[in-house]
Amino acid sequence: MKHLIAITIACVLLVGMVGCTATQKGAIGGATLGGLAGGILGHNSGGKTAEGAAIGAGVGALLGGAGGYYVDKQTDKARDEGYEAAKRETQSTGSTSTGSSTSVYKSDYK
Repeated sequence: MKHLIAITIACVLLVGMVGCTATQKGAIGGATLGGLAGGILGHNSGGKTAEGAAIGAGVGALLGGAGGYYVDKQTDKARDEGYEAAKRETQSTGSTSTGSSTSVYKSDYK
């Protein structure tokens, strides 16, 4: 029964990550997986399941959050570079007499 409760809690946490940033997803996922792994290791090495789960969850949250933070920063950097490239392209093509810029999307040119 304890295993079923633990698996249910892990599933609820993983489903709860919908709509989170990569940092938040990494921290939640890392804590969940770290807690499960720590609980198993703690149980197998002297019956200290709770202590192992707590340590595993803490370490997993830190490592998962750090990995997610890195992904968030890379995503932000790529988005900013794309924005700047589109801005340069728009400025190089000129603008119409009404002041609106021409399209920079390939799908607009058929």
